[in-house]
Amino acid sequence: MALTVAGAMLAEAGIGFLGLGDPLNPSWGSMLHDAFTGAALLNGAWWWVLPPLSGISFSVMVGYLLGHRFADRVPISGPPGRPSLIRRQRVDAVCDARPWPVPLLTVENLTIAFPHVTNGNPPVVDRLNLTVEAGEKIAIVGATGSGKSLLLLSLLGLLPSNARTLGRVCIAGEDITKMDAARLRAHRGMTAAYIPQGSGGALNPVLDVARQVAERARIHRGLGRGDAHWLAKDMLKHVGLPSVARLSRAYAHQLSGGMRQRVLLAMALAGKPRLLLADEPTKGLDPKARDAMASLFKELATETLLVVTHDLALAQALGGWVVVMLAGKVVEAAPSAVFFKAPLHPYSRALIAAQPSAGMLIGKGIGGPALPETREGCPYRSACPQAEKRCRRQPPLFTIGVRRVRCWTHAR
Repeated sequence: MALTVAGAMLAEAGIGFLGLGDPLNPSWGSMLHDAFTGAALLNGAWWWVLPPLSGISFSVMVGYLLGHRFADRVPISGPPGRPSLIRRQRVDAVCDARPWPVPLLTVENLTIAFPHVTNGNPPVVDRLNLTVEAGEKIAIVGATGSGKSLLLLSLLGLLPSNARTLGRVCIAGEDITKMDAARLRAHRGMTAAYIPQGSGGALNPVLDVARQVAERARIHRGLGRGDAHWLAKDMLKHVGLPSVARLSRAYAHQLSGGMRQRVLLAMALAGKPRLLLADEPTKGLDPKARDAMASLFKELATETLLVVTHDLALAQALGGWVVVMLAGKVVEAAPSAVFFKAPLHPYSRALIAAQPSAGMLIGKGIGGPALPETREGCPYRSACPQAEKRCRRQPPLFTIGVRRVRCWTHAR
Protein backbone atom coordinates (compact mmCIF):
# COMPACT_ATOMS: atom_id res chain seq x y z
CA MET A 1 0.00 0.00 0.00
CA ALA A 2 2.78 2.43 0.91
CA LEU A 3 4.62 1.78 -2.35
CA THR A 4 1.39 2.17 -4.34
CA VAL A 5 0.55 5.49 -2.67
CA ALA A 6 4.05 6.83 -3.35
CA GLY A 7 3.87 5.73 -6.98
CA ALA A 8 0.41 7.27 -7.41
CA MET A 9 1.60 10.60 -5.98
CA LEU A 10 4.55 10.62 -8.35
CA ALA A 11 2.32 9.77 -11.33
CA GLU A 12 -0.22 12.50 -10.46
CA ALA A 13 2.56 15.07 -10.07
CA GLY A 14 3.92 14.13 -13.49
CA ILE A 15 0.49 14.44 -15.12
CA GLY A 16 -0.12 17.78 -13.43
CA PHE A 17 3.31 19.08 -14.47
CA LEU A 18 2.49 18.28 -18.11
CA GLY A 19 -0.69 20.39 -17.79
CA LEU A 20 -3.04 17.42 -18.07
CA GLY A 21 -4.43 17.63 -14.53
CA ASP A 22 -7.72 19.02 -13.28
CA PRO A 23 -7.40 22.85 -13.31
CA LEU A 24 -10.17 23.13 -10.69
CA ASN A 25 -8.20 21.03 -8.16
CA PRO A 26 -4.66 22.41 -7.77
CA SER A 27 -1.89 19.95 -6.95
CA TRP A 28 1.88 20.05 -6.54
CA GLY A 29 2.28 18.99 -10.15
CA SER A 30 0.02 21.77 -11.47
CA MET A 31 1.87 24.27 -9.27
CA LEU A 32 5.13 23.27 -10.95
CA HIS A 33 3.43 23.53 -14.34
CA ASP A 34 2.32 27.10 -13.57
CA ALA A 35 5.80 27.99 -12.31
CA PHE A 36 7.54 26.77 -15.47
CA THR A 37 5.01 28.26 -17.88
CA GLY A 38 5.25 31.56 -15.99
CA ALA A 39 9.07 31.61 -16.32
CA ALA A 40 9.52 31.58 -12.54
CA LEU A 41 13.06 30.23 -12.74
CA LEU A 42 14.12 32.79 -15.32
CA ASN A 43 12.81 35.56 -13.09
CA GLY A 44 14.47 34.14 -9.95
CA ALA A 45 11.16 33.34 -8.25
CA TRP A 46 12.43 30.15 -6.57
CA TRP A 47 9.55 30.21 -4.05
CA TRP A 48 7.20 29.14 -6.85
CA VAL A 49 9.20 25.95 -7.40
CA LEU A 50 10.73 24.94 -4.06
CA PRO A 51 7.54 24.28 -1.98
CA PRO A 52 5.81 21.88 -4.42
CA LEU A 53 9.13 20.20 -5.30
CA SER A 54 9.93 19.67 -1.62
CA GLY A 55 6.44 18.33 -0.93
CA ILE A 56 6.63 15.80 -3.76
CA SER A 57 10.15 14.64 -2.85
CA PHE A 58 9.47 14.29 0.88
CA SER A 59 6.11 12.53 0.49
CA VAL A 60 7.35 10.03 -2.09
CA MET A 61 10.51 9.33 -0.06
CA VAL A 62 8.48 8.63 3.10
CA GLY A 63 6.15 6.31 1.17
CA TYR A 64 9.00 4.29 -0.30
CA LEU A 65 10.86 4.06 3.04
CA LEU A 66 7.70 2.83 4.78
CA GLY A 67 7.10 0.31 1.99
CA HIS A 68 10.59 -1.13 2.23
CA ARG A 69 10.36 -1.17 6.03
CA PHE A 70 7.13 -3.18 5.95
CA ALA A 71 8.43 -5.46 3.19
CA ASP A 72 11.27 -6.62 5.46
CA ARG A 73 8.84 -7.53 8.25
CA VAL A 74 5.73 -8.93 6.57
CA PRO A 75 5.89 -12.36 4.83
CA ILE A 76 4.98 -12.09 1.17
CA SER A 77 3.18 -15.45 1.26
CA GLY A 78 2.05 -18.06 3.72
CA PRO A 79 0.53 -17.62 7.17
CA PRO A 80 2.00 -14.81 9.31
CA GLY A 81 3.81 -15.40 12.53
CA ARG A 82 5.78 -18.45 11.42
CA PRO A 83 9.41 -18.60 12.60
CA SER A 84 12.10 -17.53 10.15
CA LEU A 85 15.24 -19.47 9.29
CA ILE A 86 17.55 -17.70 11.71
CA ARG A 87 15.87 -17.25 15.04
CA ARG A 88 17.58 -14.43 16.94
CA GLN A 89 17.28 -15.91 20.39
CA ARG A 90 19.48 -14.71 23.22
CA VAL A 91 20.56 -18.18 24.32
CA ASP A 92 23.84 -20.01 24.48
CA ALA A 93 25.05 -20.39 20.89
CA VAL A 94 27.60 -23.14 21.62
CA CYS A 95 26.86 -26.17 19.46
CA ASP A 96 27.92 -28.93 21.83
CA ALA A 97 30.57 -29.96 24.30
CA ARG A 98 32.74 -31.93 21.91
CA PRO A 99 36.47 -31.54 22.56
CA TRP A 100 38.45 -29.22 20.29
CA PRO A 101 39.40 -29.06 17.54
CA VAL A 102 35.98 -29.26 15.91
CA PRO A 103 35.37 -28.79 12.15
CA LEU A 104 35.20 -25.15 11.14
CA LEU A 105 31.78 -25.70 9.54
CA THR A 106 29.21 -28.39 10.23
CA VAL A 107 25.80 -28.46 8.53
CA GLU A 108 23.45 -31.13 9.90
CA ASN A 109 20.20 -32.08 8.12
CA LEU A 110 19.63 -28.52 6.90
CA THR A 111 16.25 -28.10 5.20
CA ILE A 112 15.12 -24.77 3.73
CA ALA A 113 11.61 -24.27 2.34
CA PHE A 114 9.33 -21.39 1.40
CA PRO A 115 5.53 -21.38 1.77
CA HIS A 116 3.55 -21.90 -1.41
CA VAL A 117 -0.22 -21.92 -1.73
CA THR A 118 -0.41 -24.84 -4.16
CA ASN A 119 2.22 -27.36 -3.15
CA GLY A 120 2.84 -26.75 0.54
CA ASN A 121 6.44 -26.13 1.52
CA PRO A 122 8.67 -27.73 -1.13
CA PRO A 123 12.25 -27.83 0.17
CA VAL A 124 14.80 -25.78 -1.70
CA VAL A 125 17.55 -27.39 0.36
CA ASP A 126 16.63 -30.88 1.52
CA ARG A 127 18.34 -32.55 4.52
CA LEU A 128 21.80 -31.38 3.54
CA ASN A 129 24.86 -32.46 5.52
CA LEU A 130 28.26 -30.86 5.02
CA THR A 131 31.49 -30.80 7.02
CA VAL A 132 34.32 -28.38 6.20
CA GLU A 133 37.68 -28.52 7.93
CA ALA A 134 39.83 -25.42 8.41
CA GLY A 135 41.92 -24.63 5.34
CA GLU A 136 39.79 -26.65 2.89
CA LYS A 137 38.68 -25.28 -0.48
CA ILE A 138 35.30 -26.58 -1.60
CA ALA A 139 33.42 -25.82 -4.82
CA ILE A 140 29.66 -26.40 -4.86
CA VAL A 141 28.36 -26.90 -8.40
CA GLY A 142 24.97 -27.64 -9.91
CA ALA A 143 22.15 -26.22 -11.96
CA THR A 144 20.35 -22.97 -11.19
CA GLY A 145 17.71 -23.57 -8.52
CA SER A 146 19.53 -26.41 -6.80
CA GLY A 147 19.86 -24.42 -3.55
CA LYS A 148 23.54 -23.44 -3.73
CA SER A 149 23.18 -19.70 -3.09
CA LEU A 150 20.56 -20.23 -0.38
CA LEU A 151 23.01 -22.52 1.39
CA LEU A 152 25.55 -19.68 1.52
CA LEU A 153 22.95 -17.22 2.81
CA SER A 154 21.96 -19.65 5.55
CA LEU A 155 25.58 -19.70 6.75
CA LEU A 156 25.31 -15.94 7.31
CA GLY A 157 21.81 -15.77 8.75
CA LEU A 158 20.61 -13.75 5.75
CA LEU A 159 17.72 -15.82 4.42
CA PRO A 160 14.37 -14.07 3.78
CA SER A 161 12.00 -13.77 6.71
CA ASN A 162 9.51 -16.23 5.20
CA ALA A 163 12.03 -19.08 4.97
CA ARG A 164 11.22 -22.21 6.97
CA THR A 165 14.11 -24.34 8.17
CA LEU A 166 15.09 -27.41 10.11
CA GLY A 167 18.53 -28.63 11.07
CA ARG A 168 21.61 -27.00 12.51
CA VAL A 169 24.49 -24.88 11.20
CA CYS A 170 27.62 -24.68 13.35
CA ILE A 171 30.59 -22.46 12.48
CA ALA A 172 33.65 -22.39 14.75
CA GLY A 173 31.68 -24.21 17.44
CA GLU A 174 28.72 -21.79 17.45
CA ASP A 175 25.17 -22.50 16.30
CA ILE A 176 24.08 -19.73 13.91
CA THR A 177 20.38 -20.34 14.58
CA LYS A 178 20.92 -19.33 18.23
CA MET A 179 22.95 -16.15 17.68
CA ASP A 180 21.39 -12.81 18.52
CA ALA A 181 21.54 -9.87 16.10
CA ALA A 182 24.73 -8.35 17.56
CA ARG A 183 26.60 -11.65 17.43
CA LEU A 184 25.41 -12.26 13.87
CA ARG A 185 26.82 -8.89 12.75
CA ALA A 186 30.22 -9.79 14.19
CA HIS A 187 30.00 -13.28 12.70
CA ARG A 188 29.34 -11.88 9.19
CA GLY A 189 32.46 -9.74 9.28
CA MET A 190 35.05 -11.74 11.21
CA THR A 191 34.12 -15.43 11.32
CA ALA A 192 32.65 -15.58 7.82
CA ALA A 193 32.80 -13.14 4.91
CA TYR A 194 30.59 -13.08 1.84
CA ILE A 195 31.56 -12.26 -1.75
CA PRO A 196 28.18 -11.68 -3.44
CA GLN A 197 27.10 -12.68 -6.91
CA GLY A 198 27.25 -9.96 -9.55
CA SER A 199 29.97 -7.39 -8.91
CA GLY A 200 28.06 -4.59 -10.67
CA GLY A 201 25.45 -4.08 -7.94
CA ALA A 202 27.48 -5.13 -4.92
CA LEU A 203 29.53 -1.94 -4.56
CA ASN A 204 28.26 1.46 -3.43
CA PRO A 205 28.30 3.73 -6.51
CA VAL A 206 28.86 6.95 -4.52
CA LEU A 207 31.88 5.83 -2.44
CA ASP A 208 35.39 5.18 -3.73
CA VAL A 209 36.58 1.59 -3.42
CA ALA A 210 39.26 2.27 -0.77
CA ARG A 211 36.65 3.71 1.57
CA GLN A 212 34.43 0.67 1.11
CA VAL A 213 37.27 -1.73 1.88
CA ALA A 214 38.33 0.35 4.89
CA GLU A 215 34.80 0.33 6.28
CA ARG A 216 34.99 -3.41 6.97
CA ALA A 217 38.22 -2.98 8.96
CA ARG A 218 36.85 -0.02 10.92
CA ILE A 219 33.64 -1.78 11.92
CA HIS A 220 34.89 -5.29 12.64
CA ARG A 221 38.52 -4.73 13.65
CA GLY A 222 38.13 -1.38 15.40
CA LEU A 223 40.82 0.39 13.38
CA GLY A 224 40.98 4.16 13.12
CA ARG A 225 40.26 5.98 9.88
CA GLY A 226 43.92 6.35 8.91
CA ASP A 227 44.95 2.78 9.76
CA ALA A 228 41.90 1.38 7.98
CA HIS A 229 42.71 3.42 4.87
CA TRP A 230 46.28 2.08 4.71
CA LEU A 231 45.00 -1.47 5.32
CA ALA A 232 42.53 -1.02 2.47
CA LYS A 233 45.34 -0.10 0.08
CA ASP A 234 47.36 -3.11 1.24
CA MET A 235 44.36 -5.39 0.68
CA LEU A 236 43.76 -3.99 -2.79
CA LYS A 237 47.41 -4.54 -3.62
CA HIS A 238 47.25 -8.06 -2.16
CA VAL A 239 44.38 -9.05 -4.46
CA GLY A 240 46.25 -7.77 -7.52
CA LEU A 241 44.38 -4.54 -8.31
CA PRO A 242 46.65 -2.63 -10.72
CA SER A 243 47.71 0.97 -10.05
CA VAL A 244 46.41 0.91 -6.48
CA ALA A 245 47.41 4.52 -5.76
CA ARG A 246 45.12 5.70 -8.56
CA LEU A 247 42.34 3.10 -8.64
CA SER A 248 41.81 3.10 -4.86
CA ARG A 249 40.18 6.52 -5.36
CA ALA A 250 38.04 5.25 -8.26
CA TYR A 251 34.32 4.47 -8.15
CA ALA A 252 32.66 1.21 -9.14
CA HIS A 253 31.59 2.42 -12.60
CA GLN A 254 35.22 3.27 -13.42
CA LEU A 255 36.39 -0.33 -12.93
CA SER A 256 36.10 -3.40 -15.10
CA GLY A 257 34.23 -6.51 -13.94
CA GLY A 258 37.45 -8.26 -12.93
CA MET A 259 38.62 -5.22 -10.96
CA ARG A 260 35.30 -4.98 -9.12
CA GLN A 261 35.54 -8.66 -8.23
CA ARG A 262 39.01 -8.06 -6.77
CA VAL A 263 37.63 -5.17 -4.71
CA LEU A 264 34.91 -7.45 -3.30
CA LEU A 265 37.56 -10.01 -2.37
CA ALA A 266 39.62 -7.28 -0.66
CA MET A 267 36.52 -6.20 1.29
CA ALA A 268 35.96 -9.75 2.47
CA LEU A 269 39.60 -10.22 3.51
CA ALA A 270 39.74 -6.89 5.37
CA GLY A 271 37.92 -8.40 8.36
CA LYS A 272 40.40 -11.35 8.54
CA PRO A 273 37.63 -13.99 8.34
CA ARG A 274 38.19 -17.69 8.88
CA LEU A 275 35.62 -18.71 6.26
CA LEU A 276 35.20 -17.11 2.82
CA LEU A 277 31.86 -17.63 1.07
CA ALA A 278 31.92 -16.75 -2.65
CA ASP A 279 28.79 -16.82 -4.82
CA GLU A 280 29.60 -17.08 -8.55
CA PRO A 281 32.88 -15.10 -8.26
CA THR A 282 33.71 -15.51 -11.97
CA LYS A 283 30.25 -14.75 -13.37
CA GLY A 284 30.50 -12.43 -16.37
CA LEU A 285 34.31 -12.41 -16.44
CA ASP A 286 36.41 -13.14 -19.50
CA PRO A 287 38.69 -16.22 -19.40
CA LYS A 288 41.79 -14.19 -18.45
CA ALA A 289 40.05 -12.49 -15.51
CA ARG A 290 38.50 -15.82 -14.48
CA ASP A 291 41.90 -17.51 -14.38
CA ALA A 292 43.32 -14.61 -12.39
CA MET A 293 40.50 -14.91 -9.84
CA ALA A 294 41.07 -18.68 -9.55
CA SER A 295 44.77 -18.04 -8.91
CA LEU A 296 43.91 -15.56 -6.15
CA PHE A 297 41.69 -18.10 -4.44
CA LYS A 298 44.37 -20.78 -4.65
CA GLU A 299 46.91 -18.45 -3.03
CA LEU A 300 44.76 -17.97 0.08
CA ALA A 301 46.70 -20.03 2.60
CA THR A 302 44.88 -19.57 5.92
CA GLU A 303 41.27 -18.93 4.87
CA THR A 304 38.77 -21.70 4.33
CA LEU A 305 36.96 -21.24 1.02
CA LEU A 306 33.44 -22.28 0.04
CA VAL A 307 32.62 -21.33 -3.57
CA VAL A 308 29.27 -21.65 -5.33
CA THR A 309 29.78 -21.72 -9.09
CA HIS A 310 28.52 -22.92 -12.46
CA ASP A 311 32.11 -22.70 -13.71
CA LEU A 312 33.55 -26.22 -13.61
CA ALA A 313 36.91 -24.85 -14.77
CA LEU A 314 37.08 -22.77 -11.57
CA ALA A 315 36.05 -25.78 -9.47
CA GLN A 316 38.86 -27.80 -11.04
CA ALA A 317 41.42 -25.00 -10.64
CA LEU A 318 40.76 -24.68 -6.90
CA GLY A 319 42.05 -28.21 -6.42
CA GLY A 320 40.00 -28.97 -3.30
CA TRP A 321 36.70 -30.81 -3.00
CA VAL A 322 33.79 -30.68 -5.43
CA VAL A 323 30.23 -31.01 -4.10
CA VAL A 324 27.46 -31.50 -6.69
CA MET A 325 23.94 -30.40 -5.77
CA LEU A 326 20.72 -31.28 -7.55
CA ALA A 327 17.19 -30.33 -6.41
CA GLY A 328 18.47 -29.29 -2.99
CA LYS A 329 20.41 -32.49 -2.35
CA VAL A 330 24.07 -33.42 -2.48
CA VAL A 331 24.38 -36.13 -5.14
CA GLU A 332 28.18 -36.44 -5.17
CA ALA A 333 31.18 -35.19 -3.18
CA ALA A 334 34.77 -36.02 -4.09
CA PRO A 335 38.27 -34.54 -4.28
CA SER A 336 38.69 -32.42 -7.40
CA ALA A 337 41.34 -34.57 -9.07
CA VAL A 338 39.29 -37.75 -8.60
CA PHE A 339 36.00 -36.12 -9.53
CA PHE A 340 37.09 -34.70 -12.89
CA LYS A 341 38.92 -37.89 -13.81
CA ALA A 342 36.03 -40.28 -13.18
CA PRO A 343 32.75 -38.88 -11.78
CA LEU A 344 30.37 -41.48 -10.37
CA HIS A 345 26.90 -39.94 -10.54
CA PRO A 346 25.24 -39.78 -14.00
CA TYR A 347 24.36 -36.13 -13.39
CA SER A 348 28.01 -35.32 -12.66
CA ARG A 349 29.08 -37.04 -15.87
CA ALA A 350 26.49 -35.04 -17.80
CA LEU A 351 27.74 -31.77 -16.30
CA ILE A 352 31.33 -32.49 -17.30
CA ALA A 353 30.35 -33.69 -20.77
CA ALA A 354 28.37 -30.50 -21.37
CA GLN A 355 31.44 -28.27 -20.93
CA PRO A 356 32.66 -26.54 -24.12
CA SER A 357 36.12 -28.04 -23.54
CA ALA A 358 34.55 -31.52 -23.54
CA GLY A 359 32.60 -30.97 -26.75
CA MET A 360 29.29 -29.85 -25.20
CA LEU A 361 27.83 -33.35 -25.36
CA ILE A 362 24.21 -33.18 -24.23
CA GLY A 363 22.20 -36.37 -24.18
CA LYS A 364 23.40 -39.23 -26.43
CA GLY A 365 23.44 -41.74 -23.61
CA ILE A 366 25.06 -39.35 -21.13
CA GLY A 367 21.92 -37.73 -19.73
CA GLY A 368 20.07 -34.51 -20.31
CA PRO A 369 18.82 -31.66 -18.12
CA ALA A 370 17.50 -32.67 -14.73
CA LEU A 371 13.74 -32.51 -14.26
CA PRO A 372 13.06 -32.77 -10.51
CA GLU A 373 9.33 -33.46 -10.57
CA THR A 374 8.82 -34.81 -7.08
CA ARG A 375 10.56 -35.19 -3.74
CA GLU A 376 10.27 -38.96 -3.97
CA GLY A 377 13.03 -40.87 -5.67
CA CYS A 378 16.12 -39.70 -7.49
CA PRO A 379 15.56 -36.22 -8.97
CA TYR A 380 17.62 -37.15 -12.04
CA ARG A 381 15.81 -40.34 -12.96
CA SER A 382 13.75 -38.78 -15.80
CA ALA A 383 16.95 -37.95 -17.72
CA CYS A 384 19.27 -40.69 -16.44
CA PRO A 385 20.36 -43.35 -18.95
CA GLN A 386 20.86 -45.80 -16.04
CA ALA A 387 17.43 -45.31 -14.42
CA GLU A 388 15.74 -48.42 -12.98
CA LYS A 389 12.76 -49.25 -10.78
CA ARG A 390 14.46 -48.64 -7.46
CA CYS A 391 15.32 -45.08 -8.55
CA ARG A 392 11.73 -44.25 -7.59
CA ARG A 393 12.99 -44.39 -4.02
CA GLN A 394 15.38 -41.76 -2.69
CA PRO A 395 18.90 -43.23 -2.56
CA PRO A 396 21.13 -42.48 0.42
CA LEU A 397 24.67 -41.14 0.15
CA PHE A 398 26.91 -44.14 -0.36
CA THR A 399 30.57 -43.91 0.71
CA ILE A 400 33.08 -45.28 -1.77
CA GLY A 401 36.62 -44.69 -0.55
CA VAL A 402 36.94 -40.94 -0.01
CA ARG A 403 33.90 -40.22 -2.19
CA ARG A 404 30.19 -39.99 -1.49
CA VAL A 405 27.55 -40.52 -4.16
CA ARG A 406 23.74 -40.66 -4.09
CA CYS A 407 22.97 -43.31 -6.72
CA TRP A 408 21.55 -46.83 -6.46
CA THR A 409 24.09 -48.01 -9.05
CA HIS A 410 26.76 -47.87 -6.34
CA ALA A 411 24.74 -49.61 -3.62
CA ARG A 412 26.46 -52.56 -2.00
